Amino acid sequence: MKASYIYKAYGIAALFALTGCFNAKTKHQTHQDTATSTTRTTHLPAQQHTPAPQGKKIKVISTQDQLITILSSKKPTVIKFYMNNCSWCIKMNETFKRLSTEPQFANVEFYEANGPELQAGMHVAQFSDNKYKVGGYPYFAFIKDGKQVGQQLGGCAPEVLKEKVTTFLI
Repeated sequence: MKASYIYKAYGIAALFALTGCFNAKTKHQTHQDTATSTTRTTHLPAQQHTPAPQGKKIKVISTQDQLITILSSKKPTVIKFYMNNCSWCIKMNETFKRLSTEPQFANVEFYEANGPELQAGMHVAQFSDNKYKVGGYPYFAFIKDGKQVGQQLGGCAPEVLKEKVTTFLI
């Protein structure tokens, strides 16, 4: 019975390692020197989330007050919430940047914010009357007329995100 719990625990740890959505301080890289038959381990810094390269439209939300103001915005708005070290958050940067510069989205505001640092889950739930909840990252919130009208949880294909921006905000 105990063995099955151990396998499940290792399976969950492997899942987090594969997706990159964990808060490890370092990663390790092992090198095998065939000439001397020695092995050495190098500590590599964990991959950090860097905000999407700023197109002409992406703005960074850095305070909770800014987040509260933007969540109640009357303008069509997309907020990308990310978490440091999340591989899908990093992969979605280029897609988000491309969408922000497309002509059909000229009237849409694009923002990004570090979800855990700004306690995004609490604020999103509060402003949507608990209809929407941040269940992971990346999390895209679609705001229109002062209310959240849709969401995208997790990474997705570029055309899926584009379709959601079009459906919810145009």
